[in-house]
Amino acid sequence: MRPDGYQPMTIGRGIRSAAARVPERVAIAADTGKLSYRELVQRIARVANLGRERFALAPGDRVALIAPNCLEYAELVAGLSDIGAIVATLSPRLTPAELSDIFEDCTPRLIIVHSDCTDRIDPDWCRDVPMLVIDHGYEALLARASDTGPCVVVDEPDPFALAYTSGTTGRPKGVLLSHRSRAITFASMAAEYRCFGPDDNFLALAPLCHGAGFVFACAALHFGGTTTLFSSNDPEALLDKIGTRDITGIFMVPTHFARLFD
Repeated sequence: MRPDGYQPMTIGRGIRSAAARVPERVAIAADTGKLSYRELVQRIARVANLGRERFALAPGDRVALIAPNCLEYAELVAGLSDIGAIVATLSPRLTPAELSDIFEDCTPRLIIVHSDCTDRIDPDWCRDVPMLVIDHGYEALLARASDTGPCVVVDEPDPFALAYTSGTTGRPKGVLLSHRSRAITFASMAAEYRCFGPDDNFLALAPLCHGAGFVFACAALHFGGTTTLFSSNDPEALLDKIGTRDITGIFMVPTHFARLFD
């Protein structure tokens, strides 16, 4: 909360507002499990306290996140941005050399990498920058962290994430995304697409490391709906999933449609 009493609409606050209304509703579901809104906001608070207390992260510090779509993705971005850290959401398909170029640009204070992607990290970077692996060790650290929200003032114009362009015309360029820009986007999407209400279940196919993939997946969380992560490339499995009555929205790119049509 700001000194004037106004409570900015940040990524974390949007999820907490939803949790206050529907604490036991499923917020995120994946093949590996699911989290209710009550569990998600607790984990967001633990991530925030872990970042500040164990890794001494301060507002403005950059954190590199390299992971496929996973249950932990939203809590990491929301929790770290709650303490003013800026998360660089990087593709797990980048090579070690490509990641090193981006690290040189954004100078992360912490590297968070999924256990499936550790081979993407050049060991030289881990000599000076701590690395947190999303595995059982991550869960153990999270369990020991406090689930009381940190008292850090984060405002709407503050950046919560750093997205990198594809680099097709040169080196990838970092683009800062503010909390306000995402909150306004969520509201606009809800009005335009009408599939982000509290009773909706949005199927997230696109990579969360991409701007569109993240915003479509997290819009549902902003309004108390459910986000279902789906990682299979099998078009038959996708058709079966779309055919279930609980899915009310989906975002696809031409590649997805081409696989279905083929």
